[in-house]
Amino acid sequence: MTKIHTDRMYEAELKHICDRFAAMGKKVEGMIELSTHSFFSNDLEAAYNVIRQDNDVDRDDIEINTLCVNVIARRQPLGPDLRLVMAIQKSVTDLERIADLCVSTAERTIELGQHAPIHFETHLKPMTESVIRMVHDAMTSFETRDITTSHRIHVQDRMVDAYYAQLFRQLLELMREDGKIVSQATRILSIMNNLERMGDHVKNISEKIAYLVTGTFAHHKTKPSQHIRGILFLCVQNSARSQMAEGLARTLLPASMNIFSAGSAPAGKVNPNAVVVMDELGIDISANQPKRITDVPLGKVDMVITLCTEEVCVNLPGIIQKRSWILPDPAAAKEADKHSAFIGIRDVIREKINGLASELAGSE
Repeated sequence: MTKIHTDRMYEAELKHICDRFAAMGKKVEGMIELSTHSFFSNDLEAAYNVIRQDNDVDRDDIEINTLCVNVIARRQPLGPDLRLVMAIQKSVTDLERIADLCVSTAERTIELGQHAPIHFETHLKPMTESVIRMVHDAMTSFETRDITTSHRIHVQDRMVDAYYAQLFRQLLELMREDGKIVSQATRILSIMNNLERMGDHVKNISEKIAYLVTGTFAHHKTKPSQHIRGILFLCVQNSARSQMAEGLARTLLPASMNIFSAGSAPAGKVNPNAVVVMDELGIDISANQPKRITDVPLGKVDMVITLCTEEVCVNLPGIIQKRSWILPDPAAAKEADKHSAFIGIRDVIREKINGLASELAGSE
């Protein structure tokens, strides 16, 4: 709180609500760390401890909400004070739901303890670390009213969703290779989904911070298409269609536009046929390398274009537009037909990007 009230009791009540909210945030952050630790270490006692802590968080939710209602009823706050109370009242609901997701993670961990491990833990750690960082940043920015950190949380949430897409693809491949691990894989998928949902709830809290500082709800604002700063082209292996799209877009769209391509399961190198047919247009993509979605600076992306049906839909928060240019894989053509297949797909992509360039220019 930045304003000092002449009514010291009123000031103390607001401070008490803020302190209780901060303590609840710390508690929930600890539950995330403990629930994911239980999964990574197969620590079933830690998992049961998470489940026991949920009652405390539920109690916090009820008590903080009661404090907020009492202040509104008795003090009739206005302006920044009213926004503060409303922001906390809504945010405690998100914290309580994050705690529920921690309990779900603990329960899945206990169930996994009955099966042979499939050693997927290391893949999940970056996603977990991102979520924990988001919670910490959100609670810190709430205390300091730092709207810059609040905006950064939206970019972090994009990264969490990107990790989810990549891990989902990896789990699918593991299940295809070994049907005996379906039971374990589905529980790990549930934990991944819990982490992704936690990120969404933290993003909700960050939007309350923006409301608290500015008096407007950031998620109700829409951006016109001319504000598109960057485009991400996606296909699973990021070796042919999306690489050609990136090369063409860098040539045909304004130089100020950020252009990227990536895939949820990138290949080891760009398909040589894609390099050849692009070189025929004077566009050199020979130095390009397939990339993971998380290798892309997602904060610079406002439009996602998917080029194949196999790619996992990536839900990046704040994206202005998502489009599907579903095209057949030219690499699947017979060897004798590959060159012409790549030329055909290249030309379709070029036509679509020319159309996109006209559309973006017309919206300015």
